[in-house]
Amino acid sequence: MGLFSKWNPAYWYFKREEKKTYRLPDRIGCMSPTNVSYLLKHNPTLSTAKVEVCANSLKKQRNNH
Repeated sequence: MGLFSKWNPAYWYFKREEKKTYRLPDRIGCMSPTNVSYLLKHNPTLSTAKVEVCANSLKKQRNNH
């Protein structure tokens, strides 16, 4: 997000905490395939098997009766 430069100690602190946080869960749910791609691109050590799309809504299916 560009809040801190890479030379700021706060950047390195939060980056370390982010990596520790991503190691904890068995699965990481993202709202869209684009979010999954972004997360994996910016966290190359993250397992692709751990990240999945977990949308908060479903498309309504038409009932043909």
